[in-house]
Amino acid sequence: MSRSVSVLIPVYNPGELLIEAIDSALAQTGCDNIEIEIIAADDGSTCERTQEILRNYEDRITVHRKENSGPADTRNFLVEAASHDWIAWLDQDDIWLPNKLELQFEAAERNGADFVYTNAELFGDTHEIGKFRNNPASMPEGDVFEALVDDNFITTAGVMVRRQLVLDVGGHDISVAGVDDWDMWLKIAATGAKFAAIPEPVTLYRWHSLSMSKRHEEMKLLRENVLKSALETERGKQISWHRQLQALANVAGTSAWFVSSADSRRAAKWYRDSLRYWPLQLTAWKGLVKSTLQGMCNSK
Repeated sequence: MSRSVSVLIPVYNPGELLIEAIDSALAQTGCDNIEIEIIAADDGSTCERTQEILRNYEDRITVHRKENSGPADTRNFLVEAASHDWIAWLDQDDIWLPNKLELQFEAAERNGADFVYTNAELFGDTHEIGKFRNNPASMPEGDVFEALVDDNFITTAGVMVRRQLVLDVGGHDISVAGVDDWDMWLKIAATGAKFAAIPEPVTLYRWHSLSMSKRHEEMKLLRENVLKSALETERGKQISWHRQLQALANVAGTSAWFVSSADSRRAAKWYRDSLRYWPLQLTAWKGLVKSTLQGMCNSK
């Protein structure tokens, strides 16, 4: 199997955080057996420090500059610019541990996988969430389509995937920007591609206030559209009706959780939507009670 990978970094005004991201890509171990190119695309940054940092790395990485078009379109630009068989995304404020790519190639070879994702350790403003993205003991492998229908458990910066697979499914759909990563994972999984998982949290995902989009109504609609499109595929139609209802309930519940800290009344409404799809959800019932009580307190 070819051990060649293009590391793709979309950039828009990260400032000093970009240094940690690029340095973590440059510090990957096992490089004697891995051919690596690192490509950054500056999506019209206006921050002078960001531009200076990119200039400082131009002798070690390839830097493209383009007019601002958003992260989904910039990811597609980077995929087109890549020259290796595999691609790995690294977001501008996330970090890889040194053995990340090495472990992914080992898993791909061991499992014959076309898509390898890692567990992620969450850092930053993590008081509302757990420490890790996934339970290491229950990370799906092989055919993961049904698991992905239930939830997007894959962190973009933890993905290494065959470039041709991304091209075959049309890359990131900019019409669903914000959930375009989940949309693409579902499309790739629907092709029958084999997934492999790295239980170790070798990707460090920076969680901060901007991680929770303020476009709550729009994001809820986008999540629903992505899920419904997946369920309408030939692969999606093979899923049982109750699994489909559970997936729709999960989307409503996820949207409720995201909005709960800002708008308890809207969260309660969306938790009720979730329970209409699937009443047997303890977490949704708990969320509904909490949001309802919070709404009552706020109205006093």
